[in-house]
Amino acid sequence: MQSPVFLVSFHTTSYLFGFTKGLSQSLQGSTLNVVDGYNLVKVVTDQLQEVRANAEEEFSKVYRSAEEMAHKAGVSMSVPRTCAKQMLRNNTEAME
Repeated sequence: MQSPVFLVSFHTTSYLFGFTKGLSQSLQGSTLNVVDGYNLVKVVTDQLQEVRANAEEEFSKVYRSAEEMAHKAGVSMSVPRTCAKQMLRNNTEAME
């Protein structure tokens, strides 16, 4: 729970589920008709499309909240290595 990858994933998931929580509660009710349910789904879909259109700005908010949590937990926000071991070698000519 103290890895930067986990913190960013947690905050991203929490942010996106924030859009669908109210929708899921409304759809579980027995007083909602099909048309109203469709309209609620349309609103959430439009909101998520707007988030995708402004992905840089929206994700920067999420990343800042992850940084705040990391700071409180004393975790350094660093990028993990993508390659475990790098090997440098000369390419030799092959016999034809």
